[in-house]
Amino acid sequence: MYNIIGKRILQIREHFNLSQERFGKIIGFKQGHISRIESGRSEPTETTINAIIARFPINPEWLRTGEGEMLISPEEYLRNGVDFLGKEKIAAGIVNLLQSSEFEDVKILTGLYTMLNSGIPDEVAKYLRYIIDIWNQGDEKKKHWLEMQLEMAFKEVK
Repeated sequence: MYNIIGKRILQIREHFNLSQERFGKIIGFKQGHISRIESGRSEPTETTINAIIARFPINPEWLRTGEGEMLISPEEYLRNGVDFLGKEKIAAGIVNLLQSSEFEDVKILTGLYTMLNSGIPDEVAKYLRYIIDIWNQGDEKKKHWLEMQLEMAFKEVK
């Protein structure tokens, strides 16, 4: 017997590339509990479901019924955090993260996306978004290619 919600929990775990042990630690359960749910030998409790929803950006409707998208939007995930922790704690947390050198790229992207949505003509913004997307893929060959293209197109910028 294979329960459908167990299959969706397996999808979540695989989506985030987590072992059963690591997934269990994140949501506060042992690996064996996760294994029994995924294999269909037991149904997840409401506590298990709520732990998953609290710790991952998972659409509760999708988890329970399979309807809708698996993931919620980043905005909804942050809104849930505000509801759970409060505005002051979330704001302080975001500021602390953005001040950390570990998240320098997030800070830069935040500034770029703010700039892109603040009056730059659509024709220019679409190219900038494309350049940013290529850069964020992290492929060093593509980054080098992009730098060469920009250097050729904008020789006056050094």
